[in-house]
Amino acid sequence: MRAAALLVIIGLLLPSRGAADLEQKQLELKAAIVQQFVRFVRWPEELLPGEGEPFVLCILDRQALADRLVLMVRDQQVQKRSLEVRPVQHPTAACHLLFIGSRQPEDRERIRREVLAQPILTVGDADDFAIRGGMIEIYWKAGRAKLRINKQAVEHASLRITSRLLALAEIIEGPRQAKH
Repeated sequence: MRAAALLVIIGLLLPSRGAADLEQKQLELKAAIVQQFVRFVRWPEELLPGEGEPFVLCILDRQALADRLVLMVRDQQVQKRSLEVRPVQHPTAACHLLFIGSRQPEDRERIRREVLAQPILTVGDADDFAIRGGMIEIYWKAGRAKLRINKQAVEHASLRITSRLLALAEIIEGPRQAKH
């Protein structure tokens, strides 16, 4: 059921109205997609938040996305844990998911290296985010939201992505290799 909901969100066509409308619609879809990722990723049991502690979704350099996510995750739970959105300036070990906004490529690379072996799901929307070592890239093609998943990066961080989410994405096996 949740996979179907994510598929519907990803498959939505964006209206071809003005640039501001398109940007707003993309922001809403991106927020809806990001908040679903924690439902389709498995963290090592010993690294899950304790009872009563939230899954923490950290948003780096995207205040509008953070604001939208705060509204979307209110009163939601995943694996009996609430979801908490935190705008951050730097990644922290408290993050379970880190959305890396479109910074300069050298900044994205530095941040990616900082969280490389930590069990933090990295998500971004910069060109080639997954090819350059990020875990999940959200991109737009023909007016639709699409996903790229770097399985090697996910496995290196001891995370597992469900087959339902993998089936919706273009899989990147390693740096600069793509498989449909």
